[in-house]
Amino acid sequence: GQNVDSYRWQNPETEEVVSFAGLLEKVALIHPDLRIRYSTSHPKDITDDVLKTMAKYDNICKYIHLPLQSGSTRILQLMNRTYTKEWYLHKIDRIREILPGCAISTDIITGFCSETEVDHQQTLEVIEYVKYELAYTFEYSERSGTLAA
Repeated sequence: GQNVDSYRWQNPETEEVVSFAGLLEKVALIHPDLRIRYSTSHPKDITDDVLKTMAKYDNICKYIHLPLQSGSTRILQLMNRTYTKEWYLHKIDRIREILPGCAISTDIITGFCSETEVDHQQTLEVIEYVKYELAYTFEYSERSGTLAA
């Protein structure tokens, strides 16, 4: 997948470091009528600075695609995700606090290796809590050469 939030650039001449929040602000300032929408965020990288930049500029769409994959921390660990259900829900809460009314979409994978009914119910609980505007849902399929295959 794509993850723009991990963007970081350092100017070799001035040593200035530009984070994704800084880049987003620079783009927003180019022209106030320029509508800005980006995809995709990653729970480990979306920061309050990004959210505050989005809140500051009317021309940045109040929309975030934040993949969940699973609402079960056990399954997330098996997927080698670097976040837990609780961490993810904290990020959702921060989005709601800093950007009230922000639309949120996600990706969900069902049927991952060893997923139980309890794991699946935990995913459904997250869906109910977040109330996504859109969810891309996929049934797990084995891919040769991966740990889960």
